[in-house]
Amino acid sequence: MRCWLSESGIPHPETYHVIARGAFGDIYMWQQGTGSWLTVNAVYARYMRTTRHIPAERFDDEIKIFFASFDHASNDFDDLFEKSMTVLGPLEPDEMYGFVPALALGGPADLKHLQKVKTIEHLTFLSQLAPLTDWGFPDLDSL
Repeated sequence: MRCWLSESGIPHPETYHVIARGAFGDIYMWQQGTGSWLTVNAVYARYMRTTRHIPAERFDDEIKIFFASFDHASNDFDDLFEKSMTVLGPLEPDEMYGFVPALALGGPADLKHLQKVKTIEHLTFLSQLAPLTDWGFPDLDSL
């Protein structure tokens, strides 16, 4: 993951720490020292960065707000989560649902092509297929 971030051009990638991840490889990261967020959509090799400067005394509250307000539906890739759970079973802590073949290789985004895969190995594989690029959304905190 660090290599994927480093090659993306994101400033100071070493200061981001994973605080959560989704069943399809979405990764939610928190930047040490600033309170900025980085969301990585591994399936499409895209990221969205929110740059903020939160006082250190509010860091704990910000992370609590993240977990309290998390919208599970926004983390459900193409409404496949419940179907994946039914067909493939629940995930172990070191697993995720991955498309085989990967979408970057032309694989279809359907249930038939989902498998339970080891998270670190699959994310490493995806990082070798396509560079991590910005979604291109404006940073709402700077508007």
